[in-house]
Amino acid sequence: MIETISNYSKATDFLKDWIEFKKSKRAGFSMRRLCSLLELKSPNYLALILDGKRALTIDIGLRLAKQMSLSKTEADYFISLIEAENSLSDRDQEIHEKKVLRSRRHLKTEFVEESQIKFVAEWYHMVVRELALLPEFEFSPRYVVKKLNQRISIEEAEASLQLLKNQGLIAQSEDGSWFSTDKVLDTGDTVFDRELMEQHHAATLRMWSESLSTLNPKEQQLGLLHIPIATEKIPELRDRIRRFQDELIGWLVEEKNPDRVVQVGTYLIPFDK
Repeated sequence: MIETISNYSKATDFLKDWIEFKKSKRAGFSMRRLCSLLELKSPNYLALILDGKRALTIDIGLRLAKQMSLSKTEADYFISLIEAENSLSDRDQEIHEKKVLRSRRHLKTEFVEESQIKFVAEWYHMVVRELALLPEFEFSPRYVVKKLNQRISIEEAEASLQLLKNQGLIAQSEDGSWFSTDKVLDTGDTVFDRELMEQHHAATLRMWSESLSTLNPKEQQLGLLHIPIATEKIPELRDRIRRFQDELIGWLVEEKNPDRVVQVGTYLIPFDK
């Protein structure tokens, strides 16, 4: 079985493994046959690409994505890898690498369902779920309270663990260890009402306010921007903030050795009318 495309950092590596996988599963499959399906003039074109003698272009990449039956998010990631590999300058490389990170984030995302509304009712449920990604995680209220520096009670920690377990957001493996079932969760824009999300963020901001003086200043990054802006540019500013969030998640979603959980907040608040 071929690995999921999000585990690849080069489009040509994924293509090579996909071709080998197809050869092992389908008699008569060959690169010559694939070149014909892609309507390439030379039957050796793909071989030249895999040998590094020709570049994998976006046009061919789009045709390949269709032949490989990639989903839209998988195809977007595949094309972003091609763009990054074909970058001609450091600036282009930086732009396309950010696009790769954003595409990888979307590949890894699962949306929180309306039936899981209790998951966003308290600020700490999301943090406790992330703790389950740490190698030393324990399904223990005392462990959770200690990791959160006593910011919640034993009773709240116990209720949070049970909630995450009952909603399938953390699970137990055969060896008895617990793990987070999805690395990237998104509340989306349509499932949860505005009042609930405002309450969630208000509780988080209160916790931050109460915790600032107790945190290591060398590990914090406090920044507050006051920006004059034209009203018509606010939607673009929101999009830029979201892209930045996606880049951070895409950068860290494959973290192999996590030992901490941090919160990063991004807020856009228009005070005037």
